[in-house]
Amino acid sequence: MLTFDKQKAKNFAAYERLKEEIHRKHRGHYVAIADGRIIRVTDDFDEAVAAVENFEHHLVFKGGTEPDPVPVRLRGWLRISS
Repeated sequence: MLTFDKQKAKNFAAYERLKEEIHRKHRGHYVAIADGRIIRVTDDFDEAVAAVENFEHHLVFKGGTEPDPVPVRLRGWLRISS
């Protein structure tokens, strides 16, 4: 199992690798990244969060924006969002 820091690095590397596609195809939609890949793209923030809530580290952000590198607490869970 990867440590939290390694999961975080893997997810941000995936974001960097997929950034252009995300900005082009998913602008304005919530993108959920975990395990180094896009898990869900949706118009609903809660749906995006639910798709990745079982992963220790994940990113949830709106396409066309940059994910926030600082963890944010939301409803008792650790979230990365913008």
